[in-house]
Amino acid sequence: MTSQLRALLSLPTPLTIPPSDLSLVLASFRLSSSSATLDAERTLSLAILSRPLSPSTATSLLSSLSSLLSYNSSSPDRIQGLGALTALLQVAPQSALAFLQDPQFQRSFSGTVEKISGTKKGGGEGDGERAALVRLLVEAAGVGSLRAQVREQAGEWLESLLSGEKDELVKTTAAVAVIKLRLGREEGMPAPTPRPNETTLDSLGTLLSTSYITSSSSSSSPDSQQASLVALEGISYLTLSSTPSSSALKSSLITPTSPFLTALLPLPPRNLSSPVAYTLATLLHHLTTYPPLTPPLPIPSALAPPPPPEPRLLVQSRNSTLLTSFPLLPTLHSLSTSPSSSPQTRALISTTLHSLIEDRTHRPTLIAAGVAKDLRSMAVSTDPSKRLPTTAARKIAVQALAKLLITAKPDLVFDKSGLLDVSFLLALEVAELDSSSLSAATEEEEEGGGGGRLLRIFECLMALTNVASLGGEVSEKLAAVIIGRQESGKEGGGGGGKEGRHMMRVVESAMLAPNAMVQRAATELVCNLVCTDAGVEFYDRSILPPSPSPPSPPTPTPPTEPTTAATGLSPSLHILIALCASPDLATQLAASGALASLIGSTPTIAFAVFGNATQKKGWETVLDLVRSDADEGLQIPFQSRTCVSRYFENRS
Repeated sequence: MTSQLRALLSLPTPLTIPPSDLSLVLASFRLSSSSATLDAERTLSLAILSRPLSPSTATSLLSSLSSLLSYNSSSPDRIQGLGALTALLQVAPQSALAFLQDPQFQRSFSGTVEKISGTKKGGGEGDGERAALVRLLVEAAGVGSLRAQVREQAGEWLESLLSGEKDELVKTTAAVAVIKLRLGREEGMPAPTPRPNETTLDSLGTLLSTSYITSSSSSSSPDSQQASLVALEGISYLTLSSTPSSSALKSSLITPTSPFLTALLPLPPRNLSSPVAYTLATLLHHLTTYPPLTPPLPIPSALAPPPPPEPRLLVQSRNSTLLTSFPLLPTLHSLSTSPSSSPQTRALISTTLHSLIEDRTHRPTLIAAGVAKDLRSMAVSTDPSKRLPTTAARKIAVQALAKLLITAKPDLVFDKSGLLDVSFLLALEVAELDSSSLSAATEEEEEGGGGGRLLRIFECLMALTNVASLGGEVSEKLAAVIIGRQESGKEGGGGGGKEGRHMMRVVESAMLAPNAMVQRAATELVCNLVCTDAGVEFYDRSILPPSPSPPSPPTPTPPTEPTTAATGLSPSLHILIALCASPDLATQLAASGALASLIGSTPTIAFAVFGNATQKKGWETVLDLVRSDADEGLQIPFQSRTCVSRYFENRS
């Protein structure tokens, strides 16, 4: 049958499948023990159902499902029909919704639900039907447009399965369906009215964690493995929100002697299937994530206000317990490198690592465990199956790397190759900024938003500053990335290729940012960049050419100053000179240090700052700094005197 299904899959879309061949597709969802052949047939059938179907084939499929789910059909037929409809909800939800809205099909389906939910628990062939129906309902409960229908037709029955059901998989699946019905909201609809004596969310969390412990410690049968996966999925739903109940469940699960985490960590990640890896990564993400720094959007008065976010100290305490009491980091490493992990799984791992890195006290442990290398591998991989799937996910990884490079000496975190890779990512992150985004980020902070965007900008600049401070080849290559190299000619804004000039413009915008911390970080970055050949070249080539003047007859009198004395200050040098008078001491130090380094590097810059009689600003600023009170920082007068002495050295 496998070869026939492959032939159907190779047909052009929309698929036109004869009724006799369509029965082969549906037959793969019959009740049977798992086997390699049957699993292959089901995989092919799922692929066929996910393809667009011709109108005639869709009509035939609807008719076949109606027949299988009729009130008088046999138990195996009902199980087959429920399995096929579940598969359709998974791979082609729009087609499944269209079928469930058909009046005739609705009658057949409602009769099937009524008949199965009335069977005696734990007896005969009803077990298979009940399991098949619960699998369908847990999928339907996750679809907003079907949730009310599931709640009305099967809500009470699902609640009844939570007590007294002997089949662990059925009970666990029913619990997840109840959670989806309880927590799910239809857009524009109020929350459902609680039923009398319904199971509390706390009790559901206890049921699922107990089910996971039981299933994971029992035999490795397919039902036990499926029950443990379903239990993890349910706990992930319960820990998704920031409600007091969700927060209490997280705290109850994360204790130094938690039996749930003892069973969960470590798992053998190399043997994990892709769904298990994704579910585990989702749960760890929910358990470790901090509430957002930015305030929530305004809520219309007609809707209930959202619950307050969890205290960050509570999340920090839970994360510390996870790191110190359980082998969390080896599990995250295995998941990030496992062949079974999808790009979406790796994105969740990256976010989890970012949450752990938030606490500075955790960072030495994380660096020693090789977390930085895992983040770098996910962020720079060119393999589509291994790299992070979205730009947002890569930004989170880059921000996590920036935090690590701020905390420790960069060459203790990465080797030279790693530093260059990560520096390029950080530089690209900075290159996306502009003056408007800097202003918007500052406004967010001033309005009480917590400075989330501004913090990311600051951390990227500080990480680049630390890398640039290493000197040698790493600093030269980083400067070449940020500043670029000018191929020919001079341009007023600075030297470098198009991308380099843009990055340097962004850095200079940050040097003039309203936020003092961002301004300081950008100025300190420039102070390190001017110690490289590319940095000196940028400022040397930015010197403005002399103003054109009418031609005059040659004179035998030689000039008293080098010809470069006629050049003018560029905007880039103006920024440095202005920041020498910054009210922030660290910014003064960085700006005056950069200016002293540049003046001593090339006569062009020295005479541009001091050599022209019209350049009073340079002299005035530096002389003011020479006269600075020593209490404001001994390095300021020293660096300013260095500026003057280096000018006269170049002059002589």
